[in-house]
Amino acid sequence: MKKNHNTEMLLLIVVVIAIMGSHFIQRTFYENYEGMNISLLPGTYPITVDKPILVKDYPLKNPASLNQNTQNLWKDYPVFSSGYEQRTNNVEYWPSPNNGKCSPLEFCGAMYNKKPVHIPRAPKPVPIDSDAIRVNYYASKK
Repeated sequence: MKKNHNTEMLLLIVVVIAIMGSHFIQRTFYENYEGMNISLLPGTYPITVDKPILVKDYPLKNPASLNQNTQNLWKDYPVFSSGYEQRTNNVEYWPSPNNGKCSPLEFCGAMYNKKPVHIPRAPKPVPIDSDAIRVNYYASKK
């Protein structure tokens, strides 16, 4: 019986020392912001005080006003019918930040105008008998 009590006490002392030791060890972790362009981050002063957050991506309405026509906002939410076209509801290039699901509805389209969308063209596939260096289905630059 005494042997069991000694092992329990030893285990308790080891656990207490481990917990106390973890509180005394200081670990300092720093986040790495080297690869980020600080001028493009949201929160940089003074642009975030004077302008809305998407001012570099979308043209501003002047003057900005609440949207009174909220009945047609469902048209801004993309829903594509299923079929053989392989289309999904994942839109990559938006003409405006409005997706038709603002809350409250008056804020949809209130601050930004629509911008022209320029979708980059996909590279042409390489013919099978070509001598070009291939990466998957496309030619690589040398």
